[in-house]
Amino acid sequence: MKFVVPVACLLLAPYFSTAHAQTYPVRPVRVIVPFPPGAGTDIVARAIAHSLTDAWKQSVVVDNRPGAGGTIAGEMVSRASPDGYTLMLGNVSTLAIARALYPKLGYDPLRDFAPVTLITTSENVLVVHPSVAVASVPELIAYAKAHPRKLNYGSSGSGTTSHLGGAMFESMAGVQMTHVPYKGSAPMLTDLLADSFSSRSRRCRPPCAHQVGALAGTGRDIAIALGDPA
Repeated sequence: MKFVVPVACLLLAPYFSTAHAQTYPVRPVRVIVPFPPGAGTDIVARAIAHSLTDAWKQSVVVDNRPGAGGTIAGEMVSRASPDGYTLMLGNVSTLAIARALYPKLGYDPLRDFAPVTLITTSENVLVVHPSVAVASVPELIAYAKAHPRKLNYGSSGSGTTSHLGGAMFESMAGVQMTHVPYKGSAPMLTDLLADSFSSRSRRCRPPCAHQVGALAGTGRDIAIALGDPA
């Protein structure tokens, strides 16, 4: 099953006029990132900010505002002046999942944001620490069934794709695990490598293959992405 997740979509507050765009930007531009430094969205944002700074000859600053699955950043940007100087690198969590999960969400993605472009996509990977004696998804399911609620799984925050992916895994496999939400994938990865919890669903990055065991992914190219570059 192919399940491609939009990681980063550049947005701005609406009503950015064409006349204004002819002289834009005349001052620094801020890019709000809904996750902490080191997260996938943050890495993408910093690469784009560097390129835009060179192209515009104007500073483009990354501002990390993590928490609540990205909704803190979303609400902040929705209240910003619609002048094009506050952008957000949103993702499926901030733009789609949050709207479905939270009836009192402080912003409306369709009303409050104007899309600029889709920047990148990624796929999710299920990985475990080597201390967990499983080498496949069936073994993980068997272990979880034998130890209900004893197996923890981390996510990059409540309402993110890693959280919902873990919940879907529980439902489909008929197991019960304990969800441990973080304010992004970077602090979660730190705890995973320190064996602070037993499994996690995270976005694919090649270094994981050397430090944790990858059991499954959501796309056919996962094996290539996790391969040893040597």
